[in-house]
Amino acid sequence: LCQGSNDEVYPTARARLEELMATGSPNMCLLYYTANSGQLPSGHFSRMGDQHNMQSILSHDCLPRLIDAAMSLAGPELHLVRSWRQRLTEDRLPAE
Repeated sequence: LCQGSNDEVYPTARARLEELMATGSPNMCLLYYTANSGQLPSGHFSRMGDQHNMQSILSHDCLPRLIDAAMSLAGPELHLVRSWRQRLTEDRLPAE
């Protein structure tokens, strides 16, 4: 299930999405949720959650990774974590 915190067509609270995800089979579903960052003193956000068009899925090969995660026998969450690690540089891996 993919949802952005700024969805103007189907606004849904994160808690409601979590309730929906709890009805799925364990390790067989994933909530991809993009939310705003904390508000800066200037009133701006350093990161904005997606609107209905889910713009973040179009960057960093996210859509193919979500499709692969949905089909992964290891489960979607584990697949995403592994694919994130594969995108890090060798210098960054020890810091993680």
